[in-house]
Amino acid sequence: MGFLDIKQATKSYGAVKVLHETNISVEEGEFLVLVGPSGCGKSTLLNMIAGLEDVTSGDIAIKGRSMLGVKPADRNIAMVFQSYALYPNMTVRGNISFGMEMHGIPKPEREKKIDAVADLLQITQLLDRKPGQLSGGQRQRVAMGRALTRDPDVFLFDEPLSNLDAKLRVDMRTEIKKLHQKLGTTIVYVTHDQIEALTLSTRIAVMYGGHVQQLGTPKEIYDNPANMFVAGFMGSPSMNLFPAKVAQANGAPAAEVTLKDGQTALLPFAGEAMTGHEGRDIILGIRPEAITDRDGADRNSNAVHVVEAPVELTEPAGSDTYVVTHMGGRDITGRFRADVQVSAGDRFPFAINMEKAVVFDPKTEARVARHDERRGHARHRHHRQRDGRRHPGGGPCADGRADRHPGTRAADSRRRAGARPVARLRRQRVQVARDVARRRRPRVQPRQLLQRRRQLEALRRGAGALSGRGFCRDDASRRRLARLALRLRDAGAVLRPGRGAVPGARRRGQRPDRTAARPLPPPARAGRARHGARPRAAGTRGAAPLRAAAGRRSGRMAG
Repeated sequence: MGFLDIKQATKSYGAVKVLHETNISVEEGEFLVLVGPSGCGKSTLLNMIAGLEDVTSGDIAIKGRSMLGVKPADRNIAMVFQSYALYPNMTVRGNISFGMEMHGIPKPEREKKIDAVADLLQITQLLDRKPGQLSGGQRQRVAMGRALTRDPDVFLFDEPLSNLDAKLRVDMRTEIKKLHQKLGTTIVYVTHDQIEALTLSTRIAVMYGGHVQQLGTPKEIYDNPANMFVAGFMGSPSMNLFPAKVAQANGAPAAEVTLKDGQTALLPFAGEAMTGHEGRDIILGIRPEAITDRDGADRNSNAVHVVEAPVELTEPAGSDTYVVTHMGGRDITGRFRADVQVSAGDRFPFAINMEKAVVFDPKTEARVARHDERRGHARHRHHRQRDGRRHPGGGPCADGRADRHPGTRAADSRRRAGARPVARLRRQRVQVARDVARRRRPRVQPRQLLQRRRQLEALRRGAGALSGRGFCRDDASRRRLARLALRLRDAGAVLRPGRGAVPGARRRGQRPDRTAARPLPPPARAGRARHGARPRAAGTRGAAPLRAAAGRRSGRMAG
């Protein structure tokens, strides 16, 4: 059991499942980074930890205590948002102390914490300024200072650096790293930038499509990716992925790749890797730093092989020069030293370190285990089958190594579930019809019934009854609502916008509406009223009410 435990947590919005079964255990003082592209579910998982989103199934526990049903204010967490969320009318001191004031902390203790946090974040000279007078980095420090004063169990950061420019982002990244080293608190950090994930974290959870693709240390994620998505997403530039075929070179397995001019090159694998896979089609993955010039290659490696290939493009980057060539039908990027003289169109020798090569299955996109890893994976698979856990996606298991990869079994299950919402809606309609026939309150409220009920409630309150503003989104619905209002008015109801409806005549067996507003007073008349004439009824308009009143007067005079 860890300090923060996420156990089989899922999140669904209706029939759409945005976060699948997630298992993550965070130790005390650990810096966990949730990284992935937009829409992968990382912010949803962070909001579930904070209590801003409900957990559909599973559990989230902090310090052994389940957080299901616990309000965000009672979880002892602090959250730093992407948009800073500072009060513009308060000074920096007021923003930092506002949360402590709400919790009833005495003023001397508040001032002591403000001074300590300001000194830690180096914002002492900014305490009397307002957010509008601060830069983006200073605002982010104020937001972190407000979170630090709470002394929480877990810090939650939701992409706090995405609004900053490149240089300021690097500076704030260093500040957050120093802050974690000083305080030693547990931090869960969400970002889409893989560089932030690699530099800040003690462990990384790579997410895609609502699944945790891989969970491990930055070195494990970078050197041993579980599938092609992790390999292509982590790192800048990303890992080179190109098709190859396992062949024999001097009695040892080697990767056979095709160059742009149609020639083939053999790249022998290191050690006994890929033994017994001769003739198999693979996807070869090599990092850019493992493809360089001869003098820049790793001299301690015995698996560096040189391949001459034409240079497609050069990209000087100051300290390095990125050189692009063509292998296996795809562009391959190598990282060269800055002083290497190379130009586009030259035929240049590329030194490739095959010790850093990673092999993937082109069908499942999962990593193919090397010969020296098979025994460990076989033992891991034995324990998994004994515990009754399935092995998703064909890659390593999710408990610390990897997780399901999109496009395999997860996609098949989503396709099979495509007809479920339609069938569910049909069952709801049938259930509503049965409940109405039995004169019971429907247990299922479809969207149309909820819309009609809101219209009727708005009509009874009299708020926007004739226009349907806020309840009817089209002209047809507004006309329908106006006709219904006229019917109630003809029945004797007086509509007062914003105050409710006053029944003028009620049906048999119907109780009077005591929550409605009082009737309108009779309108003032010019001159003196005739003796014996009744005042005009409130809310009566048109010729029909006047004829009815005249008929009553004539009958009384005749009597």
